[in-house]
Amino acid sequence: MNNYVSPVIFDNDELAEGVYASGSGAGDCWSMTYSISDRITKDKNPSDNYAIYRIQATHSTGLMHISASTTMFLTFHGNGIKGIEVEGVNAVVGGGTVSGGYDPNVGFEVTCTSSGAIIKRTMLADAYGSGDNFNIMVRINDEDGLSVVDGLTWTCEKVENVQGTAAGELGQ
Repeated sequence: MNNYVSPVIFDNDELAEGVYASGSGAGDCWSMTYSISDRITKDKNPSDNYAIYRIQATHSTGLMHISASTTMFLTFHGNGIKGIEVEGVNAVVGGGTVSGGYDPNVGFEVTCTSSGAIIKRTMLADAYGSGDNFNIMVRINDEDGLSVVDGLTWTCEKVENVQGTAAGELGQ
């Protein structure tokens, strides 16, 4: 530690919040899983084919911090990927170019290619304390309803709060 700076802690009983710190790093404060929830295939419906995946996430840090956003990187493959829908926000695949959508009312921004999607969540009332969680549904539209998710990674954008900075965690 070349430039160690000793933390300063102020105790003020008039504050409505406690003292919180946050760390840096990709995905260090979330644990996420994904699973298939439903498939609508050609044999069920020839005109509308898709696979629905559920992403379940738990804020699993032992510390509390403020997050500006959580970004998920979802990779998938399938026959004729047309686009995805996340909580009512649609992104389509067109000629190999990236297309996306954003709905400020639900706090999702979605971009999509034929091999993956970036899902950015804002309005994070459920990304503050340890144990907070969220569940979202991701509908992958394709030609036969047989899309498969290959992987999921994520990042958490921690921000400065009134008690300090997002520079380090307590005890480090």
